[in-house]
Amino acid sequence: MIVNIGNEPYGNQNHGTWAGDTSNAITRLRAADLDHTIMVDAPNWGQDWTFTMRDNASTVFAADPDRNTVFSIHMYGVFDTAAEISDYLGRFRAARLPIVVGEFGHNHSDGNPDEDTILSYSQANGIGWLGWSWSGNGGGVEYLDLAVNFDPNNLSTWGQRLFDGANGIKATAKEATVFGNPPTTPPPTTPPPGGCTATYTITNQWPGGFQGDVRVTAGGSAITGWTVRWTFANGQTVNQSWNVSLTSSGSAVTARNVDWNGRLGAGASTSFGFLGSWNGTNAAPAVTCTAS
Repeated sequence: MIVNIGNEPYGNQNHGTWAGDTSNAITRLRAADLDHTIMVDAPNWGQDWTFTMRDNASTVFAADPDRNTVFSIHMYGVFDTAAEISDYLGRFRAARLPIVVGEFGHNHSDGNPDEDTILSYSQANGIGWLGWSWSGNGGGVEYLDLAVNFDPNNLSTWGQRLFDGANGIKATAKEATVFGNPPTTPPPTTPPPGGCTATYTITNQWPGGFQGDVRVTAGGSAITGWTVRWTFANGQTVNQSWNVSLTSSGSAVTARNVDWNGRLGAGASTSFGFLGSWNGTNAAPAVTCTAS
C-alpha cells in the first residue's frame, strides 16, 4: 500500500513551507508506526513550476527514517516540451531520488502536455506513472476521462492512446506476481570492468523529426565523467538536447556529461536526450563511450 499524504495540498501560494511541512508529516507518520511507502505531491497544484519540490527533495527524503518516500510530479500544461519533461525527471534520477508521474493527461486548460515524451521517457528509464483519470471528470475537464461513462468497452480518444498507443498500458504493463505465476528471473549480468558503455535509442519519430535517448552505463568501477560519440550516416542533425553538453561537427556528434550526471557508481546509469531532424533514412548510429 502507498500512502499519499495529500493530493495537491499546496497551490501557487505559501508553497515556501512545503519542504518543512512535508518533512514534519513524514516524521509524524513514521512515529505512529506507519511503515508504508509515502507519496508526496509537488506544490503548484502538483506541477512544481517553482521547482520547490525538485530543489528540496533530498532534504525531505533524508527526513524519512525508513528512506521509503516517493515524489510525485503532476504533468499538465507546465510540461509541454520534451526538454522540460526529461530535464525534470532526469534530475531526480541523477540524484537517485524516487520519482513518479503521479498524474498526467493529453490536454489541459493551462496548455498541451507532451504525453508522448512522458510515456517514452518513463518507459526508457523505469519511471512509474498514473494516467489521469478513469472516468467521471467534470468542471470542463471531461476530456481527461479515459473511459466514457465508466465503460471499459468504450474508451475515449485519450483512453485509446494510453491503453493501445506506444509505451502505453498494453505495451508495457506486467501482471503483479500476486495474481499469477512469478516471472522467471534472468541470471544477473556483470558489467564490464572499468570504462562505460552507451546505448542509442530512437524513442519517437515523425516526418522530418525524431527524439533520441542515450543511456550511459558505468562499468565495473565508478567513473567521474563520460563522453559519448557517434557519427550520423544519413544526414541527421541534432536541434536540441537536454541533460548533456552536446556539440556537432558535420555528421560527428560529441556528448559530454553535465555537472550533476557525470559521477556514476559501478554499474549505474544515466541518460540524456535530444531532438533531431532526418530525411529519407534515420538509422541508429553506433556509439562509443569514454570514461574519465
